[in-house]
Amino acid sequence: MRRRNYKKYKTARDTQKLKVYRFGWEIESLINDKIETEEECIKFINKAHRWWYTDIENKLAEVPVKFTNGSGGTSWYRPKNNTIYIKRYWGKHKETLLHELTHYIIGRSTRKEFRCDATHGKIFMRIFATLLARFTELSMSQIKSIAKKHKVKMCGLKDSNGKNIRRKLKQS
Repeated sequence: MRRRNYKKYKTARDTQKLKVYRFGWEIESLINDKIETEEECIKFINKAHRWWYTDIENKLAEVPVKFTNGSGGTSWYRPKNNTIYIKRYWGKHKETLLHELTHYIIGRSTRKEFRCDATHGKIFMRIFATLLARFTELSMSQIKSIAKKHKVKMCGLKDSNGKNIRRKLKQS
């Protein structure tokens, strides 16, 4: 069987994914903030989710989170059932939880341009960086410099119409 040249078919999204993971690993090593219990993880995810949507009255539904066993694999967000899956033994770091929450926020958005960026694009990175700056001890300037070091692309807080993306996202 003939091997294809996969570099030829690689998309920008795939290239950004590895860069985002490397960025996340460095962030995780700097903050080293592991949450001990599953209940605390769920509370943390829901607190960040409510903050993103500026939901002071707690009207948003709880983010569905399931914990899985096993040593291999990753934590992930499954759009089919809108659930975040976290590895029970090593996935309870703030960086991992916020990364998966960012997938959830974009996956639940009603804006088409955000939904197509649900992997690891510029909008994903802006939301992720904003959550990291709010819920870890790192400042946005530190986060931006780490992103620059790893050549991660990130959009601004304003969309093409000049509106703040945090306020513009809507829960579907």
